[in-house]
Amino acid sequence: MKYIFIIMLTSLVSSCHSQDGPSNAERVQRSATITLDGTVGKVFPLFGIIREKEWDHDWDPTPVYPNSGDMAEGAIYRTPGHVHGDSPLTWVVSRFDILDNHLTYLVFGGNRVVSIDIRCSPLPDNRTTATITYTMTGLDAQGNQIIHHHIASVFQHNLQNWEALINKALDRSN
Repeated sequence: MKYIFIIMLTSLVSSCHSQDGPSNAERVQRSATITLDGTVGKVFPLFGIIREKEWDHDWDPTPVYPNSGDMAEGAIYRTPGHVHGDSPLTWVVSRFDILDNHLTYLVFGGNRVVSIDIRCSPLPDNRTTATITYTMTGLDAQGNQIIHHHIASVFQHNLQNWEALINKALDRSN
């Protein structure tokens, strides 16, 4: 897993250094906590890259490694880009801790890098809180524009849309 991450980071750094002039990278970060109507054992797996399809029907990942799509640290997936004309995004599971209910994705696009950190915590009434933190770094002017637009779009309703969709999926599974 560390080997894959080092290769991707080296590639990213070399592409940044190959451009002329100083970097104009920008970073934005936002977090939100949502409350979900299920135990942490039912909720946490729904943040897996394949299981997300159960609540987000537009989600369309393609497993790269392993091709089974199994969640594990070092797993790699691809998705279509999020904006018109965007190249595919590469997702790496950099943390997958089932015991601590903690998951982190690193997402690489041609002009941006995104970290999505998800921490689930049980509540006493068989409910779960999920704290989701997006950290987005634009690598050039276009990447900066995309990250500002994308973070505003994702957090437009403070992830309440995620809460509603996940709770609906949990309700269907009962």
